[in-house]
Amino acid sequence: MYLRSLKKIYKEGKLLSARFEGQLVLKYPWASALLITISLFQFIFFSPPFILNVIFWSIGCLMLTLMFKNYVDSYWMRVWLLMVLFFELAAFDNLILQASRTERWFMLALSLLGILAGVVVLLNGQREKLREKLILGAIGFMSVLEIGSVVANVNGRYNMAKSLLMGGYLNVVVAILFLWTVRIINEGLILAFDVYTEQRPKLFYLNFDKVGGKVPVVFYVLLVVGWAVLFGRNFPGFEYISGPLREFFGRERTLGDYTFNIESLLMFVVIMGAAVVISKIVSFFASDKHLTPNRDGAHHSKGIGSWLLLVRITILCLGMFLAVAAAGIPMDRITIVIGALGLGIGLGLQTLVNNLVSGLIIAFEKPVNVGDIVDIDGKAGTMKSIGFRSSVISTWDGADVVMPNGDLLNSHLANWSLGGGRKRTSIEIGVGYDTDLNSTRNLLAGILDADERVLKTPAPVIQYEEFKDSAINLRLFFWTKSLRDSGAVKSDLIITINSAFKTANIMIPFNQYDVHIINGDKHANQTTR
Repeated sequence: MYLRSLKKIYKEGKLLSARFEGQLVLKYPWASALLITISLFQFIFFSPPFILNVIFWSIGCLMLTLMFKNYVDSYWMRVWLLMVLFFELAAFDNLILQASRTERWFMLALSLLGILAGVVVLLNGQREKLREKLILGAIGFMSVLEIGSVVANVNGRYNMAKSLLMGGYLNVVVAILFLWTVRIINEGLILAFDVYTEQRPKLFYLNFDKVGGKVPVVFYVLLVVGWAVLFGRNFPGFEYISGPLREFFGRERTLGDYTFNIESLLMFVVIMGAAVVISKIVSFFASDKHLTPNRDGAHHSKGIGSWLLLVRITILCLGMFLAVAAAGIPMDRITIVIGALGLGIGLGLQTLVNNLVSGLIIAFEKPVNVGDIVDIDGKAGTMKSIGFRSSVISTWDGADVVMPNGDLLNSHLANWSLGGGRKRTSIEIGVGYDTDLNSTRNLLAGILDADERVLKTPAPVIQYEEFKDSAINLRLFFWTKSLRDSGAVKSDLIITINSAFKTANIMIPFNQYDVHIINGDKHANQTTR
């Protein structure tokens, strides 16, 4: 869903390149999603059956083959298909449990073919056309393992020969799958950061300035760890390493009356951390598009933005429930924690609880939504986010004002977006006493009618208000389609009215005063007499 929505944004903005260079994830969103999901989430099974792993890897190979079509060089496409074929044959052989002479000849032939293919690929060159250079290392390691398989097979070490045969081809396939998974994830992040302009590092746990064409090193570290786990599962020695680790993490420990194990605690932390990260990612990707106005000035449909706080609360509550269940924490311990929290609230957390409850009220009643244009106690701007404790208002001056939800709910809130984003504006003008008022009214009405940004319904109003010392004052009332346009429309209308008045010889008088000067000497002489 995320990749398809990202592709829609690029399509609407006409940002897609003709050959999808650097945008492969947008060309094949379904294949990319399946590849990423299968590559990452197969680790939820600690020791799955081999046939399940083969199904995962085969689906990943199919998706990557679809993405490679018309994208990679034809030579390396043939190398990839050959590696996949060898892998599938080795996987089929690994499912045969009963040893036989025919199978051993088959294993020997398949190992020799792998050695030959590896040597040809390493010596043939054409490395400049290879998009991921680390693949050559995986192919070289495959050749070494296949040589070991041949030696073991010739010496009658059937199980070792089969493990090395399978491990060699699995090493190549998993390495290529993981390398391209990392590449696609990085590509998706780059494309997202190019179009999501309201990037808030506090909401997301990636440094936007360092995500670029080069894949972060941490991705490759995780790739190597994942490759080592999947590769090691094919050898009996993996159990000698993983067994003690599982026993250490799963051993029951006692602290007072409470019994726990490290695995449960880690599971609690991982699930809660995942819930927090997911809630922040939802907030990051849901907040940006609501701040982008349409051409007519109106905002996009709020969608998830109006329910964003409730969605985040739901994610965190679900994460808490799953974390408690996974950790096996007894409910009576939870009751103690809630009681202590209630005591803390009574002693000094009233303000915090007030803000949290106010956030829930805002989420349910929705007096303001993300993306609304608001004016709160003189702070005018756009609602950038509504959080658990506080909300952020992006002001017209460029600053982000953090306002506690309690203050937001108790303040005099003017929400311009609830009225459709329209705004009534007025212009006050003074004309001379000798001006033809009806002609002036008709002239101004024509100017307002000619401006497309001025709404015709409600119709503009022109009314004369009072006689002043030097002029007759009139006022223009008109509505603009968008609050953002009101200032520009008013400015343009003042220029147009001034020019039209000059053409029609309509004077806009300035204040005039008659000063009578009394001759002081003459007045003094008259007084003397």
